Amino acid sequence: MYASTSNILARNEIGRVPISLLITIQILKYWIHIISLNEDRILYQAYKSKKDLDEKGHTSWVTFVRELLYRLKLKEIWETQYVCSASDLLQKVKHHLFTKYEEVCQHIHTPIAELSDGMLKVPVELYTKFNIPVKYRKSLTRIRLRSNRLEIVRGKYSKVPVGERVCKQCNQNNAFEDESHFLLFCGKHSKSREKMFQEIALLLPLFVQMTQKEKMYTMLVPPNAQIALAVGRFAYDCLP
Repeated sequence: MYASTSNILARNEIGRVPISLLITIQILKYWIHIISLNEDRILYQAYKSKKDLDEKGHTSWVTFVRELLYRLKLKEIWETQYVCSASDLLQKVKHHLFTKYEEVCQHIHTPIAELSDGMLKVPVELYTKFNIPVKYRKSLTRIRLRSNRLEIVRGKYSKVPVGERVCKQCNQNNAFEDESHFLLFCGKHSKSREKMFQEIALLLPLFVQMTQKEKMYTMLVPPNAQIALAVGRFAYDCLP
């Protein structure tokens, strides 16, 4: 992938989330542990000192916990320094963090994001577990993450208006070159595409009757290794 590829999308491809989310949950677990200690414990006394500093306007990890609970409208828990159910609180915080993270992901434009309105029934990172040559898997990833040299990407860096990022590979007049054009329409790759479609149709006979969007979904979120191999090979051979 190119250096400009979104870190968020790269992590999503292998089913990972930012480590900051996991650290936040661990900090909260530690805080719950501390406030459950007896007040005469040294660790609790140290925590009280940090809390006193926070109240005087000095920032520390205690400040982070307080602000997190306030954002979740759990001010009462902070003020009482008492957690009735640690598991319920951690689940609520985890749900909040992951929901916010998903909202960020939805604002990043990729071919996968354009198919996300109810179509994604297969875990998007499933193809990474298929036993296919690495070079084909990488090529499929370049299409999925918009980490390629198609005009939809190139034009962004040369400041070409989106509507003018036309394909320079085929003879179609003013054809907008994005991943959909590359996989479904570009005339330069018609022979390779026909071979790929035949391979997919042998594995999935209904493929020929699918809509364009359904075909894109099948190719970008392949349900099995053979389809992933066919699409990856096409991308490897034809991507500029």
